[in-house]
Amino acid sequence: MTDARYNGWTNYATWVVALWLDNEQGTQEHWAEQARAAVEAEDFDMDAARRTLAGQLKDEHEEAMPQTTGVFADLMGYALGSVDWDEVADHYMSDIEVYSSGWNMPGYMPDETPARFLSAEEAREYVAESIEDASETVREEDDALSAEMADEAQRVREGAGEYGKTLGDYHYFVTRL
Repeated sequence: MTDARYNGWTNYATWVVALWLDNEQGTQEHWAEQARAAVEAEDFDMDAARRTLAGQLKDEHEEAMPQTTGVFADLMGYALGSVDWDEVADHYMSDIEVYSSGWNMPGYMPDETPARFLSAEEAREYVAESIEDASETVREEDDALSAEMADEAQRVREGAGEYGKTLGDYHYFVTRL
């Protein structure tokens, strides 16, 4: 066995593992979901999530390795030891999009850390609810602005992707990180 790159992967062993994981839909979906779960568990720190996922991949494959002895145990151990688990984890992490959403007064730092989500739809819903909450507060002082904000909340829900608009004293946003 050689450690030369193989089909774009670090080596043959890494390529084989990635190939087998992606060739069965249920397995591919399982590891894609594990990647998303790792991102959330690591509070959207992508490097920490990659390390967590790489550890899970390695542990599960080592636990599933058939019990053998002698030359076959050494060969299987060598092959699994050659796998670049970080690269396999990166493969699953590459499809994950993280969105930040929130609001702030233009020219000022946000009062709170923006919320993070694994989909634009979730981030947009968060902003829509924030706009609706603000429209209730504004209603007592400015009915026209309150109505505009309620309409804008609906437009946010109907839209897709990134978003940004200033309403009243606050700028509401959804940004892909």
